[in-house]
Amino acid sequence: MNPTRSRNPAGATLAVHETVAVTWDGRDAERKSLPDGDYFLFVEFTGQHRQGPMAIVPVRKGPESQAKSLPEQPHYKNIKVTYTPGGS
Repeated sequence: MNPTRSRNPAGATLAVHETVAVTWDGRDAERKSLPDGDYFLFVEFTGQHRQGPMAIVPVRKGPESQAKSLPEQPHYKNIKVTYTPGGS
């Protein structure tokens, strides 16, 4: 996998740890649609305004839908990735 990088921080810090859904519309931080290819979503578990453990979730942006579950990691459980083309 030769991933393309795009920095697009969500900036969403939760006050409590709960189940959340993370979405990405296939665009970069400037709202430009990115080309099809391999990308990584970085999901960070933080507390008390400091950096914490990170889950790295691979996703392939392309012409076909995909859905997969990732193995559990410390601080992360039930990671599911679903991609549907055409939304970006």
